[in-house]
Amino acid sequence: MFRFTPTPVSSASIFWWCGKGGFADRKCTLDDTLERWFDDRFPPLSIYHGGRDFLVLAEPLIERMQNKEKDVNVIKVTKLDKSEVSEARRGSASKS
Repeated sequence: MFRFTPTPVSSASIFWWCGKGGFADRKCTLDDTLERWFDDRFPPLSIYHGGRDFLVLAEPLIERMQNKEKDVNVIKVTKLDKSEVSEARRGSASKS
């Protein structure tokens, strides 16, 4: 199941997602040319990602956390093999 909630957004935001130099070109919401995204003020992080989630690629994020973001304390990484994260939040991941 894919959930979508329409919200008003600015034309600048739409351009960033779809236009040249934005997400459509970089395939990442953060600038991957930067050496670091987070410093030592970033709180401890747990990552839960779905095995059937093809909209969010968690593996590149996890790899970056391991290799470049040395100040980030990743306390847990959990892959929910047969579900999407939205299903797990609802508690229906075990029903499939």
